[in-house]
Amino acid sequence: MPAELIHPDTYDYLGSFLARPSSHPFVFFVDGRLADAQRLIADKVLTKADVVLTGQRDAATLIAILRWENLRSLAFRDECASPAELSGIAAYAFRPVENDRLAAITVLASLATVRYHSGEHPGYHGSVAYALLNQMQQHAIALLPDFARQPFGWTRTTRPGVDFLVTYHGSIFLVEPTHHEATRFLLAQVDKNATWWTGALVVEPRYLEAILAQLYAQGWTVSRSYERTGTPRERAPIC
Repeated sequence: MPAELIHPDTYDYLGSFLARPSSHPFVFFVDGRLADAQRLIADKVLTKADVVLTGQRDAATLIAILRWENLRSLAFRDECASPAELSGIAAYAFRPVENDRLAAITVLASLATVRYHSGEHPGYHGSVAYALLNQMQQHAIALLPDFARQPFGWTRTTRPGVDFLVTYHGSIFLVEPTHHEATRFLLAQVDKNATWWTGALVVEPRYLEAILAQLYAQGWTVSRSYERTGTPRERAPIC
């Protein structure tokens, strides 16, 4: 299916997502070295002062960047009008969407729509809009329900729903949090001088069982990827 004019409601939804009050506001840095940035300035979509754009303050400008790319694709496809001419024909005025109707999964679906209908012209992948869309996508993914409790990455030892992974490395154990909440908990429990390696807490064998006992007591789940033999090690405080 060729590129089509994106419905104004899609832009309204994305603009409202960017403008919503948040403890982690969206921030976008415009790379002025891009030739596309200079074209956007020439087309009066951006100004030379637009270097750092924040969602709450500059949502209209951010949406204008995405919309302009859709118009460029239509103009390239039809070879009968310029983006500016199409903008005049398909005038757009932002209408906010209520915060309680905003959902990260719908934002991602809307961004997929924008991506599909904006990529027909050859300069799309080097455009400001392309960089903006990718950053918006990462921002929305991080806000998906339960995303913070998902593993940082997948390995064959990954266990769904497991908070900590314990592995044995000869003379030490590694206690590895598998998501952000588990990391914050462990950081709050251990001494500031504790040793970490690639995101995992380094634990001497004599302290391991005491640490695990405290994790279990707090309701965290643990997966051990080694054989447990012998009796529990000497117990010691977690910090």
